Amino acid sequence: RFGGARMVRNYITGSSENLANAAWAKTAAGDTVTGGITDVPSGKAQSTRITPDGTTTFHGVNQTMTIATGNTLIASTSMKDDGCTYGYMLIGGANKEAVFNLATGAVSNVSAGVTADIESEGEGWYRCYLIRTVGAAEGNIYTGPTTSATTGNSAAAAANKILMTGVQWEDVTGQADQTASEYVSVGVESAPAYHGSMVDGVKCYDTDRSGNPISTSGSYPLVGYV
Repeated sequence: RFGGARMVRNYITGSSENLANAAWAKTAAGDTVTGGITDVPSGKAQSTRITPDGTTTFHGVNQTMTIATGNTLIASTSMKDDGCTYGYMLIGGANKEAVFNLATGAVSNVSAGVTADIESEGEGWYRCYLIRTVGAAEGNIYTGPTTSATTGNSAAAAANKILMTGVQWEDVTGQADQTASEYVSVGVESAPAYHGSMVDGVKCYDTDRSGNPISTSGSYPLVGYV
């Protein structure tokens, strides 16, 4: 228990902005992943360009991690059209995904059992969200460009590039407010500058998610603590 504050943890490893980091695997072997791009939305240090290889498959990057059965997860990332109108995110198994239209700023398609949302960050950038309660022990997140309005599995070619940054993975199991928290970076700041929490990927806030001050007279769970 922790009085007067709320902790947010981003479970992404390696880097949440440089997706060329070794912690990220390329979903299609021939895709090109280029970090250090300076076109970024507010609050991000760099972005990553994903250039597909033209094969018909899922493109982009992925990470694998342990997810307990029945846990509710929120994945979010900032995406920008760099030659590809659509971006996708997938949690767990196939057909548990959402596709986002980066030209109109709308959710293009969402699978059954998945909730998705999108909001503008300005200058062509969109923050995309995917929420899912997993029905079995699953452990992966996939995200990248797609030329399909309905699925991440597509024949995206080299011209269908996308910019991505700020990937976040939260476990909101049991929380009354199951909406995305503020973005907390991983692998961007160096110790001892870890957001005041002394752990990379973790930050404490003295307000709730609506911006209201948290009373110091009560005690509150350390959200995301393991």
